[in-house]
Amino acid sequence: MHQRAAAKAAWQAAGLYEDARLRAFFDAFEQCQEDCWAALSARVRDQNARHKRRLAAPLWASGDKLLRLNLIRTLNPVLPDELTLMKTYLRGCDPATDVPEITAFIESGHPIIVAAAQKKT
Repeated sequence: MHQRAAAKAAWQAAGLYEDARLRAFFDAFEQCQEDCWAALSARVRDQNARHKRRLAAPLWASGDKLLRLNLIRTLNPVLPDELTLMKTYLRGCDPATDVPEITAFIESGHPIIVAAAQKKT
């Protein structure tokens, strides 16, 4: 429940809940039960790809560790736009406060991300 409330708050604060182009996504989000990161990620890739950055940014900006970790774990570094997001978020990680995020980037296994994350440890 924490993740759902935190994600919704982040998207609402960013004004995304009012965007009609994302209404179907948010309806699916509201109906999703339990752990729905995989299903929502697939939906974004299939139906809302052009809004991927807009949907991810508020989750990252929230600073919520759990949201950030799940975001990292759902990003697919094989996809160029998602690799770009990973690089962007990793660059902003502070080695003193963002150890869980840096560790999750290393666990992604993507050589570019792993190398950049290891420089922060």
